[in-house]
Amino acid sequence: MDFGAVGDGTTDDTDALQNAISVAEGTGGVVWLPANSTYLITSGLTDIDNMILRGSGPTSVILANCSGEPALQTRGASNIRFENFQIDGSSGTATYGIYMNETVQVTIDQVIIDGGGVGFTSAGIALDGDGDDNCFAVHVTNATWVTSCVGDGLWAMRVRGRFDDDGGRAGRHEGYGV
Repeated sequence: MDFGAVGDGTTDDTDALQNAISVAEGTGGVVWLPANSTYLITSGLTDIDNMILRGSGPTSVILANCSGEPALQTRGASNIRFENFQIDGSSGTATYGIYMNETVQVTIDQVIIDGGGVGFTSAGIALDGDGDDNCFAVHVTNATWVTSCVGDGLWAMRVRGRFDDDGGRAGRHEGYGV
């Protein structure tokens, strides 16, 4: 499926990406970000649950120009993989690169979160076990980088999990193109 994202860094791709996520979430589907593409988002991407957001390396970029919001946000979700792409916060408006609230079974693999020295004012990655449920089984692996954030690189509260380089990979399969 094609959701109409342009990936030129100037066209607002928020709706296209959110629509792809809405189709993939809950089904274990894959949203794929092709190489040499920059997807401008002007509001945070939400409802990320039971899915994979997969890029093709550091040239698959989400440009986070989402004022006062996280670029990617999960709440009460599980079974999520973020892999092989970059979140660019150089616009200076997003609060977090990835914000997870009461989220379990997450892998962040080969993701670059770059605040550009002005962005991600709260944290590059936030794990918030706020409320009755903790965040747990969170794996940050295989050279995931969090750099140049105004706020913390990694912020965690009420979290159970591990941060390692275990080399694990999910099976590769086709997903939804944006």
